[in-house]
Amino acid sequence: AAMDLDQTALFKQYETDYCNKSTDISRKINGVPSLVGDQRRSKAAEIEAELRSADTVIKSMDMEARQLPQTVAAPLLAKVKEYKADL
Repeated sequence: AAMDLDQTALFKQYETDYCNKSTDISRKINGVPSLVGDQRRSKAAEIEAELRSADTVIKSMDMEARQLPQTVAAPLLAKVKEYKADL
């Protein structure tokens, strides 16, 4: 089990990064309705960039999980699929 923990350490780092980004993006999206004009466009561009960044993290998680043994990878890939759907 200790080896499994080491194998998934990088995945868990990516996952933490993704969750932080996701929370941040949600917070920013919730603030958009109160903005107008250039502020709104600027915030939308910022959110788009963060979505691309979060997508990159998901791709890294996917690649990392696929390098692990099937028994370890299966639940991780299920998480990746959920995250992709959320994004």
